[in-house]
Amino acid sequence: MKNKWERQSFGLVDIGLVTARFYPGDHSLRQNWTDYWQSTTAKAWYVLLQQFDLALTALAMSLGLWEHNPVMRSLLTTPFQLVTVKLLIPLIIVWLVPGKLLVPAVLFLGLVVGWNVKELLLFFL
Repeated sequence: MKNKWERQSFGLVDIGLVTARFYPGDHSLRQNWTDYWQSTTAKAWYVLLQQFDLALTALAMSLGLWEHNPVMRSLLTTPFQLVTVKLLIPLIIVWLVPGKLLVPAVLFLGLVVGWNVKELLLFFL
């Protein structure tokens, strides 16, 4: 008869997304879950900041302000190109790139969104 420790040593854990084999004292499952959560969080922030930047840019353009980025300025002429660049391409990037690699992009987009908010506040004051 195996004791409790031996029965658990080759058990399976189902966390909804993956079924993983675990060993007592092995923290790989917890580490994988932490990595997955951090990766998903970074990806969600990346897409949300892209959409927030798009909304702020569209608001600024409707108020008569201009886009400083020449690439985006040319894309603002057609809605199809704008949606492609600000929605579809970020979704493809999120699908292909690991979340850890998106952290610098998330920080940069946070700065861009902060800059846009500052400019809009200065415009209204």
